[in-house]
Amino acid sequence: MKSLIHAHVYYPHMWDELQRCIDNITSITECDVYVTMVEEHQNLIEKIKKWNAKTTVKIVDNRGYDVGPFIDILNSVELENYEYVIKLHTKRDINTAPWYINGFDMRGDKWRETLLGFCSSKESWCKSLERLKEPDCGMVSDARLILKNCSKTFIKSTNWEEELRLTKIKEKKYVSGTMFVAKSEIFKPLIKRIRITDFPTTNRQEKVSPAHEMEQILGNLVYLDNKKIKSYDGRGVSIFHPVIFRLKKFLYYHKKSEKGEVIKIINIPIYSKKFSK
Repeated sequence: MKSLIHAHVYYPHMWDELQRCIDNITSITECDVYVTMVEEHQNLIEKIKKWNAKTTVKIVDNRGYDVGPFIDILNSVELENYEYVIKLHTKRDINTAPWYINGFDMRGDKWRETLLGFCSSKESWCKSLERLKEPDCGMVSDARLILKNCSKTFIKSTNWEEELRLTKIKEKKYVSGTMFVAKSEIFKPLIKRIRITDFPTTNRQEKVSPAHEMEQILGNLVYLDNKKIKSYDGRGVSIFHPVIFRLKKFLYYHKKSEKGEVIKIINIPIYSKKFSK
């Protein structure tokens, strides 16, 4: 059975990185490839068609960041025709203040690199496929990005959690950054219930939005199906790692951003400076 690849290209200059990952996947797995964009970048479209003439390129509304277009593609295909669904997108570098996930530094291109790890080589893609064969596995990514639901971003601005019966599940986890491969049946509850028009126009200054809520819902659906999100390489994150990270941060904290710089030792500020605009 085929698999479905969805790649949302918001940043056209990042396409080549996604193409290499898609090549790794399609060299082993038969796939239909769908690429979405919010603008008609004609040169890129021609490049994509030259690379793979069978690729479907669709211009979509700029709604819901990368998850709105993902929902749109799920609604436009016959999901039962696919065994797995692969979700990719052009995630920008994090070049601001220190950015940690699960206690791991994800600044620069590290977050995107970690997200793409499951398909960044043919070897890692084969490992992902082996993991998906496990009956209790519903989604595969990198252990460092598998998080428990965060109340700060799970803002419940919609009734989606109730509509999808997610209130009844006890374990709720998701992939921070929403790149993964998953069994297609995981997403059946979304079909025709949620549409791209349910998301507001993307405002990239927002820290929370319905798209961030859907980011977590995509992972929660795995647990609704009585399965788990697993790491492609079989690794896990030690329960002590976040504790050690917080301890280190308590003993020595250094933050530098566009607004200023601060250094703390044992949570006591010893240096602080505000930058003039």
